[in-house]
Amino acid sequence: MVQHRSWPGRALAALTLTFDDGFADTNHETCGWLAARGSAATYFVITKYAGKHFENLQTASWGNWQEAASLNHEIASHGATHVPMAGLASELRRLIVSIYHSPNPIQLFTEFWQRFLALRRYQVVGQLKESRGLASSEPSISRNEIMDQIDQYSVQSYAYPAGRYNKSAQSAVAAAGYTSARGLEPGINNSGVNPFALRSLCLGTGNSMSHIRPWLERTLEQSGWLILTFHLVAEENQNQYPYFCSTKEFKSIILEIEKLPIWVATQGVIARYLWGSQT
Repeated sequence: MVQHRSWPGRALAALTLTFDDGFADTNHETCGWLAARGSAATYFVITKYAGKHFENLQTASWGNWQEAASLNHEIASHGATHVPMAGLASELRRLIVSIYHSPNPIQLFTEFWQRFLALRRYQVVGQLKESRGLASSEPSISRNEIMDQIDQYSVQSYAYPAGRYNKSAQSAVAAAGYTSARGLEPGINNSGVNPFALRSLCLGTGNSMSHIRPWLERTLEQSGWLILTFHLVAEENQNQYPYFCSTKEFKSIILEIEKLPIWVATQGVIARYLWGSQT
């Protein structure tokens, strides 16, 4: 494994909290609470849906994201309309990578069944067929929209919609001016990882600290960088959204992480720390 220099503050590993889709509940339940604890997270916004509804859930407004940025959170792009940038082959790659990296095979198959149901709900395949021409332009369009809405802000990080990407998607994201991009393939990152193919641990309904703990232990052993991906964080899951974490469970997870010698920082900050001007 490729090693990197030591982490800041004598930390033994690094961790990033990321939140996809820009839901209003997630913004409300996490932004202020994390900032009050001295933590900064990365929020991936679907720019055309800001202040509107996505998957029948209200999203946060640009005013909310401006306030989040003032609290030192990173506002990043999840595309302009959430159009996937690659096809089903990327899902197969994700499955193979997951089998190889997962410390819990039983949990793995539970997650992929959940993923299958979510894909059916989102109708991703049909969306991709109807929007092939838009996919490559999404990184540039969404980056410009965020910088237009948030004064004096430079957008550095991207999260591939639906976690799907290929080499063409990586090239489009790099050309748009980003310094890193995150998918949904589980794994631990280090300086030898392609910054435009970052791995993460995607959390959904039923996940808890018992699920995350083996990943944290492995990250500490490898002196690596773990990215945790949340979607909807709220008091209740009234719409039965498949990627839900209750506010209570979320706070419990963060309180446990704070006990560990782990540097918590945004995706953009850690990417700059690992690769600097190379990204």
